[in-house]
Amino acid sequence: MFNVGDKVVCVDSSMQLHTVEELRRDVPNWVKQGQQYTIRDIVDSDFVIGVRLEEITPNETLQIDW
Repeated sequence: MFNVGDKVVCVDSSMQLHTVEELRRDVPNWVKQGQQYTIRDIVDSDFVIGVRLEEITPNETLQIDW
């Protein structure tokens, strides 16, 4: 369905209530509804499939082991 390099548009930038504080700390430049982004990686972590976006980078201190 999606491939690395594809352009996508955010249709819902909301956060789940139990993750808001953590996401604001770890990903200060969270997606914005209506904005276009470029897929840089597709991640399959056993229970969820997600995408990493060129324009969105986590806080430098965040350690992600995907």
